[in-house]
Amino acid sequence: MAVNAAEAANSSVFVSGWRPAVGWCCVAALGYQYVVYPVLLWAVTFYPNLTAPKPVISDVLMELLFGLLGIAGLRAWEKTKGVAR
Repeated sequence: MAVNAAEAANSSVFVSGWRPAVGWCCVAALGYQYVVYPVLLWAVTFYPNLTAPKPVISDVLMELLFGLLGIAGLRAWEKTKGVAR
């Protein structure tokens, strides 16, 4: 836990650990999936010679996002068992 606290205390984005990097990758993938991908599909309807892009696997993205945000339900389980701090 001391290592995690030391990483989190660093002011540099690149040194503060893997969590920010995973978060930014998740944000980039979600941005592609819900903003860029629909625009590209719309463009394919007007330019049929373009190849339709492949979607991102959104189920995995949602699992990653929920895990990063702590929405997995484990915190509620901890509170019901009385082990939460």
